[in-house]
Amino acid sequence: STRKESSAASDVYKRQSLDTKANQLADAIVEKMTIYQYGLRGVRGAVLSAGAENFGYANMLSYSQSRDLTTEFPGARGFGIIRKVAPADVAEFLQKAEADSNHPFLFRQQNPHPNDLLVIQYIEPMADNEEAIGFDIASEQIRYQTALQAVQQNRAVLTEPVTLVQAQSKKSQGFLLLMPIYLQGTAPQTEEERYQQLYGLAYAPLTIDEILSSIQTADAEVHLCLLYTSDAADDSLRV
Repeated sequence: STRKESSAASDVYKRQSLDTKANQLADAIVEKMTIYQYGLRGVRGAVLSAGAENFGYANMLSYSQSRDLTTEFPGARGFGIIRKVAPADVAEFLQKAEADSNHPFLFRQQNPHPNDLLVIQYIEPMADNEEAIGFDIASEQIRYQTALQAVQQNRAVLTEPVTLVQAQSKKSQGFLLLMPIYLQGTAPQTEEERYQQLYGLAYAPLTIDEILSSIQTADAEVHLCLLYTSDAADDSLRV
């Protein structure tokens, strides 16, 4: 009887220990998302400081070089800007985008659509994310619906798991964290006005393995099962 009680107590201790470690990891992931939002606010601030209509590749590069992305935002692949482009303005936008960066700008869509485009114009560091430049995220439904949600609710929103354009080998292991940028700086009151005043979105491409590898509390004894949940009140990763 004593042996059984000892075994039961040991099992309870192990369960409590694993629960504690899992909760620590969950808290660390939430903290990472908060840190990444700080990075997005920095990008948005850089755009608004320069003026939305005047912001260019030189401004993006200057902002990126002013930050130590690896130290400040471990686990993030980088930070970038997605531009809203009306269908009638696509040709002009692409011409200006290529001239602005003095770099080939390859426009791509997953599926053709009649909506405004949401084109990735800038992403730094470029060396790790070059394949994403020129991709219209409005041409893929998960990204598009998440972008609309971010704009309508005026907050940072995380996509469901996707395969990043710049990480094709990591199937459904990526996420985009999206935050709206409005032309007038502050968010308009109504959803319709917010969309009309939308300059674009600050965004961060993330992969779950890079996020987890940057968390110091990771423990070999803990095996994670990550579930994405989405409802009217919450969009988050659950552990």
